[in-house]
Amino acid sequence: MEKEQIKFGDLYRIFLGDVPPEYLLELVIRALVVYLLLMVAMRLLGKRMASRLGRNEMVALVTLAATIGIPLTAPERGLLAPVIIAILVVYISRWIAYRSFLSEKFESASQGRIDTLVNDGVMDLNVMKKVRLTRERLVAQLRSSGIKQLVRRG
Repeated sequence: MEKEQIKFGDLYRIFLGDVPPEYLLELVIRALVVYLLLMVAMRLLGKRMASRLGRNEMVALVTLAATIGIPLTAPERGLLAPVIIAILVVYISRWIAYRSFLSEKFESASQGRIDTLVNDGVMDLNVMKKVRLTRERLVAQLRSSGIKQLVRRG
């Protein structure tokens, strides 16, 4: 865009940019397709995607967002490439979940180790330090899960 084309009060350019008004209809259709694609992908990825995210779920979600974001607003980009990538992301994510179910070694390699932060009602401060979690954060998380206090020793 040339410097001379930029005018302060040009509301048409501010709201629509350099695209014709008909592009708004196309944008609505693109948004609906992307929304449906994400809904199907989230459904196929499983219940964990809707609750707490593990490392693999987070990678899948970020990949889907990055893949779908650009074609949603770029009129020169088609929707076929994001659909193919979304199918691949769902397939790979489900394959990793399946392999993790079959092999504890694979699960450990792909998901990481699970550390026990509370053992018999007592916080394990060494593990908390290793995973960089404060007492306050752990207590807040426990409270949100309905646990009011831990066992007092002494």
